[in-house]
Amino acid sequence: MTKFDDVLEQVGAFGRYQACLLVMFIGVVLPTSYNTFLPLFVLTAPKHRCALDGYPNDTYAVQSDFHAQHINQSIPLEEDGQEMVTSSCFIYRAELSLSLNTTYLGSHGKEKVKCDRWVYDKSQFQRSIIEELDLVCDKKEYRTHANMAMMLGKLASAILQGILSDTYGRRFTLLLFLVVVVASTFANAFISDVTTLIGFRFFSGLSTTSCYMNVYIIVLEFLGPRYRQRFNITAAVLWISGGYVLTVIAYFIRDFQTLTLILAGPTVLLLSYFFLVPESPRWLVSRGRYEEARVILQKVAKMNRKTFPTVLYEKMVEEEKMRTQEIEERKKDESRVVVEFGNEQQTSESIEPSRPNSASRQENLFSLFRHKSLVIRYLIVLWNWCANSMTYYGILFNTQNLSGSIYVNFSLTNAVDVVGNLGSYYFVDKAGRKKTYIFFYFVASFACLSAIFPSVYGTKEESDLSILILSMVGRAGVSITFNVMYLYVAEMFPTTMRNSVLGTSSMSSRIGSTSAPYIADLGVMLGGPMKSALPLMVFGGAGLLATFTAFFLPETKGQKLPNNVQDALDVGRSQKKQRSDVVAVPPQSTDMEMCERSEKSAHP
Repeated sequence: MTKFDDVLEQVGAFGRYQACLLVMFIGVVLPTSYNTFLPLFVLTAPKHRCALDGYPNDTYAVQSDFHAQHINQSIPLEEDGQEMVTSSCFIYRAELSLSLNTTYLGSHGKEKVKCDRWVYDKSQFQRSIIEELDLVCDKKEYRTHANMAMMLGKLASAILQGILSDTYGRRFTLLLFLVVVVASTFANAFISDVTTLIGFRFFSGLSTTSCYMNVYIIVLEFLGPRYRQRFNITAAVLWISGGYVLTVIAYFIRDFQTLTLILAGPTVLLLSYFFLVPESPRWLVSRGRYEEARVILQKVAKMNRKTFPTVLYEKMVEEEKMRTQEIEERKKDESRVVVEFGNEQQTSESIEPSRPNSASRQENLFSLFRHKSLVIRYLIVLWNWCANSMTYYGILFNTQNLSGSIYVNFSLTNAVDVVGNLGSYYFVDKAGRKKTYIFFYFVASFACLSAIFPSVYGTKEESDLSILILSMVGRAGVSITFNVMYLYVAEMFPTTMRNSVLGTSSMSSRIGSTSAPYIADLGVMLGGPMKSALPLMVFGGAGLLATFTAFFLPETKGQKLPNNVQDALDVGRSQKKQRSDVVAVPPQSTDMEMCERSEKSAHP
């Protein structure tokens, strides 16, 4: 049967046209990336303490010996690990001395109370949203709510953009959310209260993820099969590059409003995509809009200096029409089929001998619940996907709470992410999916759990450095497992329910990522000597449990791609035990499944 990829090879599987699309992809991926990472710099809480009463020019930095004396007398000390530090939220109540007409600042016999004014350390940020809205002490949870709102936006995107993209097209959905990206990016520069902060972060998560996924799909569906894996790696590296771009700009621009406006400016150029971005010809063909697809493919052939294969294209169109008609007729036939599963009886009109694969076409996600082994496999996958996403994003958000420079810490996080993305594609083919996943998730989990030891036995300096190193090891390990999981799950379940499994798994991962900001800020909320290690310990515990359950999953390396439920049951068994009639490759959707698997590998 003639495939779309056969036509694409003739017009150019990768040429000048696809190179131009790649440039357009870069134009979208960079702003969507740095908008996703922006909270790390504008929502990181700087060091702070209560503002001194009767000291109008008070600053966090010590101005003089007299200023230092006032601080020591007015601000109580609190235990932080193994040392005493200046309190961030309490002050000794001042008492006015009328005889001297000055404020008495002695702490002896004075009541320690919460304050409502603060001064902030300016060494890392000149002005941040935290400082602007005083989101510290009793209001510190609002930062976590804002990060959670962004992840909820990503969750909504997983539902909304998929429906819009499949129904109205990739181009329409991309352009719609590009407008939202431009608007929300500028809006983040004018946050005035907690409500606007949470609302704008939600729309940032919704629009950035939707734009990334749709432009990713558009480019992917213009590429031939042998170029998709390379593009997948390139896309992941470009996403991380957006983080580096943000780090450099944020290092020189320390004011949150100026930084946001500088980042928002170039997004206006994205509106030019209304005149530049094409619709996916694959989607047009799937919708029966063959002439529109022909026009686009002719442009591809012309730019790539190829000859448009008219005869081959018309042959593909005729076969697509026949296949569509056959499916419609089969649906009418199957509407009269009565299957009595208890007695395994079927009416005479059930399955025609000339269509051996029609039974598998009746399978869907609910079909796996008839098989205990597939149900267990599915539940393990859902839990692992949730735990992976929680750990992946949790360690990212926890970067805000680590000691040292946020700029250095975030650069290290991006560096290990690059290693993880490149490493995953090497190890899965060498060691197999299951071994790679279990080994690196165990390493990541063990590294996170090990954070307890420097917190208990080390000095503050030793503890801070050790936790930073362990956090980076955990991030590198989970980056590899996060990438392996997409391919691993796609090879575990049959064609008849693969997209449904990936979709529900993605929903499960979003649940994990939504909880990540709260777990990352556990230490900030609870305080105490374990505040830096506590989030990592939670991630490590969840990771160990997920690693243990993964032992019950089958290995899929070298296995034939399952086409139906029986094929899925055979995955992981020896070749001698597999049925002789296993269908090696899905007969009608091989090219699109490769698109789906590569598509899911990108995780903004």
